[in-house]
Amino acid sequence: MLWPRHVWWTASALPADVVSRRCAGCDAPLAATEGAPAPGAIGAAAAPPADETAAAPAGAAAGFHYCSRCERGHARHLEAAQLGAMLGLLGSTACALTLPLFLPGMGLATHLLLTLLVAALPIAGLGSLPRRVGLWGSAPRAWPLGRSGVVLERPELARELERGGARGRPMWLPPIVYRGGVSLLPAFGLVVAGFGYSWHHPRLWALNVGSAPLTLLVDGLAVARLAPAGLASSDAVLLRLPSGVRRLAARDDAGASVADESVTLSRGREHLFAPGGSDECFWLERTGYGRDATHDTRALRSSSRFFTLDEDVDGWLSGSPPPPAQDRRSTGGTLTLLRHSPCQRAPESVRRAASAAGP
Repeated sequence: MLWPRHVWWTASALPADVVSRRCAGCDAPLAATEGAPAPGAIGAAAAPPADETAAAPAGAAAGFHYCSRCERGHARHLEAAQLGAMLGLLGSTACALTLPLFLPGMGLATHLLLTLLVAALPIAGLGSLPRRVGLWGSAPRAWPLGRSGVVLERPELARELERGGARGRPMWLPPIVYRGGVSLLPAFGLVVAGFGYSWHHPRLWALNVGSAPLTLLVDGLAVARLAPAGLASSDAVLLRLPSGVRRLAARDDAGASVADESVTLSRGREHLFAPGGSDECFWLERTGYGRDATHDTRALRSSSRFFTLDEDVDGWLSGSPPPPAQDRRSTGGTLTLLRHSPCQRAPESVRRAASAAGP
């Protein structure tokens, strides 16, 4: 499916007297009982009478038929394709969901590439090998592409159609291009790989709440430069890190350690690490809109300035717009935002929680 194959593509009308009387796979003459559309035929047009020379439209109505031997070959090839697709599906799913457990430091591009290879290898040779290979091989076929025309895998049939007046173009194409259903397998593997990588690599927001620039280190490796932050979300650095126990450290330009913590990054969760500063409070703010009049705050407390959030956050480190005073008809909903400020300017409930927590 992945290796280019010499095919012939046409979008013009096809001579009905050519496509209906001989096998599109091996050019064998069709018996009277084989001239009618069969389960292995492409299209549903009936075979035209012997004296009919009118051209049939390209695509599904072209009326290609196959002899019984080619139909058996197609059936064997379909079984091999289904087996390969099942192996690719299981392998790519397992790779997408478990590979980060064995190679936690692997990047997203490598993860996607490996998953794509595992999905594609079981079907790599299908459709590209000659018929004599047996179960694994593919007998030539004609593949309709709807309004885009027809792709023919047998050159002799293409030349015969040209003599009948059809115009086409020879080209080299991998079968996966014109066999649309097969391309869904690698696409599925890539989608699952993206979800698997996101699940095993939770998000960490790093925010410098001090007054001097800091360098963020993860497990001893410098990964980001943190400028002093204001109150906007653009001041935070977003990282994707492998789940599990990680050592987060922050150092200033003189090499002095500002923070050094051993933390646990949980799969599928959001995290915040805010080194620097001495009097900074963090809280979650829920604001209701429409009929929902909710407005409350929940303080986040951690002596290490590392937070694992147990609920979804709609916005980070920015204020929520006030609800319209006259909007009480819409069902609305709630917006949850993560906010921070010096503790003396934080809401009263947040200051009380910070005082109760102690230094």
